Amino acid sequence: MKYTYEINDVPQELAEQLLNTFRSPFWVDEHRWFVRCDSCPTRGWIFIYTLPYAFDDFSVYGRLLSKSTCPQEKNLQTYDCVRELTYDVEPSTCSQLSDIQFNKPEKMRIRLPVDDYFWSIVPTFDHLTSLQVQASDINEECTKQFQLLLSRASHLSSLSIWIFFNSGHAVDLLLGTKHVSIKRIDLGELSDGFDEEQCMRLSRSPFAMQCEELRIHVTHRSSICYLVKMMPNLRSLYVYCQYDQPEETFSKNELVDWLREQLLGVRPLIEISRSYNTVRLEMRQNSST
Repeated sequence: MKYTYEINDVPQELAEQLLNTFRSPFWVDEHRWFVRCDSCPTRGWIFIYTLPYAFDDFSVYGRLLSKSTCPQEKNLQTYDCVRELTYDVEPSTCSQLSDIQFNKPEKMRIRLPVDDYFWSIVPTFDHLTSLQVQASDINEECTKQFQLLLSRASHLSSLSIWIFFNSGHAVDLLLGTKHVSIKRIDLGELSDGFDEEQCMRLSRSPFAMQCEELRIHVTHRSSICYLVKMMPNLRSLYVYCQYDQPEETFSKNELVDWLREQLLGVRPLIEISRSYNTVRLEMRQNSST
């Protein structure tokens, strides 16, 4: 359950008032039902829920001030049912660490940079398979944290880099990373497209050598052909193409026809289709392989 409060209110006092309604003998003694209250001062939110936490998703938008009706020695500090975690917290010099932990997230959305509060919330990434990374800027600290996160996520198979990055930053991040398990890369939500030189650099990265599905925005159609030719394990390619000529000057299927001609004999059994400005290419191996 979510409550909002005014900026002049004291979240700890409001949390205490809410928890008092759940401290009756009916809740605590008869049924052993315990309630936790998390307040997020940066957003003016208070969340209240029963323990143990019973949902598969959790969002953290600020440092949480928490209270519970559960005796401290029995307070459940791990939320192992959580499979999807969103973390969007401004880094701070505050030394506060979290007293709750998420040990088994499988899908995570995170905004870089982070601080020690994040690492105290997620002590292990052994179950993480899907990661979406956002940032407003890339600096040395963001790059270092990105590399550290990937190095600890040994089962990661899907990576998305989102809109606040530009394509140059994304290439720099990917070129500096070796992660053998990632098979799906989503670069389609960046603030700008990949030019020909960036596509060439991307195709030579360790990621590209093992990638099976790629979503990307390119500035020139020739880059599509280059990616298909240079990424040997690619099976699905979704491309938003910033056409090199006005769309009204060619027929609806002109780009698809052009790609079929250019890729003839390059990869077996290529299927090409188009929906608006997005082109989808499906590549399969011969049945004999």
